[in-house]
Amino acid sequence: MGSPSSEVASETQGLAPVEPRRLALNFLLLTVGEFTAKLLTFASFSHMAKVLGPWYYGLLEFTLAVMVFFTVPVDLGLGSYGAREIARNPHDSERLLHEITGLRLLLALCSMLALGVLIVTTHKGNDLRLLLMLYGLSLLGGPFLMQWFFQAQFAGGETLALFFFPGFAILRFGCAGPILISSKPLC
Repeated sequence: MGSPSSEVASETQGLAPVEPRRLALNFLLLTVGEFTAKLLTFASFSHMAKVLGPWYYGLLEFTLAVMVFFTVPVDLGLGSYGAREIARNPHDSERLLHEITGLRLLLALCSMLALGVLIVTTHKGNDLRLLLMLYGLSLLGGPFLMQWFFQAQFAGGETLALFFFPGFAILRFGCAGPILISSKPLC
């Protein structure tokens, strides 16, 4: 049995060095993607505040704050764990993909159940209940976000921005639902 340092050395010998130009391009693309997503998020939330008014926008923000407590348990760091394990053992990627997605789906269902209890027991009005129910449905999409899988699969320096930006944008702009169902005019 080898020492831990020899095991680490044997694992890293198979990895090709990352080209500085490719690393810089990946960093630039991820930075531009993050900046663009944050700028668009700021613009969309500013527009929603103007369109919805203080009361409805407050309900939306309260709903988003409550949903944090139900969204976090769906991941529980399993994405980071999966990416690390697949990077270590690429031949286990399919098994880990199924196991982690299944576990995250089970956690999402438990989180939805807890949210359902909150919705039934709250006495804050039907608007808030409706928003919580709609955002609660989004918990079912979380287990199927596969950024962690692509991160591990393309850890050799491939361009990750193409995988991260669309999912990030969908998560950020998933809040457009209240605008679409609002009784207030958009203009």
